[in-house]
Amino acid sequence: MKTAPAHALTKAQFALTAACVGAAVLPHLLRLPPIFSVPIAALLLGRWFQRQYTTVRVPIWIKLPLIILFPILIIFHYGNIFGREPGSALACTMLTLKLIETDNRRDARAAVCFSGFVLMSALLFDSDLLFTLLLLAALSLILAALRSLEPQPLDAPPLTIRSALREGMRVSVVALLAAIPL
Repeated sequence: MKTAPAHALTKAQFALTAACVGAAVLPHLLRLPPIFSVPIAALLLGRWFQRQYTTVRVPIWIKLPLIILFPILIIFHYGNIFGREPGSALACTMLTLKLIETDNRRDARAAVCFSGFVLMSALLFDSDLLFTLLLLAALSLILAALRSLEPQPLDAPPLTIRSALREGMRVSVVALLAAIPL
């Protein structure tokens, strides 16, 4: 069975995907210990800058040690990987590492969907109304990024970050308003 070729991400699509990951991880960064929050923030910013200037893939010799290092740090710091605190730290680090390997639409969809999970897990720590409304705004960004990852017609102009965000936010706000009765 033949599979469809992997479609490379445009700069706008990657920027929205990175914004989703950043929005999902941000509520956790504010309460995670610096041993996790600083490397996560550095990896997010580094990957975003790297992708803005080149499309070269991050080599495996960089990714593999990070995949091994983060769970070891979590076990060292928390004593295990089970529970609310270590589980959210592991989810944030793995989401950040997913962004590092995101180069096509399939990977971007996985990262955006995982961003939704990580974003909603922030409600385990805080659930007041203002915080929930801020998460709703981040959820709108996630829905906008998913919209930007849909295939575009061949005669459509290339997406810019601004046009992808504007169209995606319009669709996501309509979808969220339609979901209010539920």
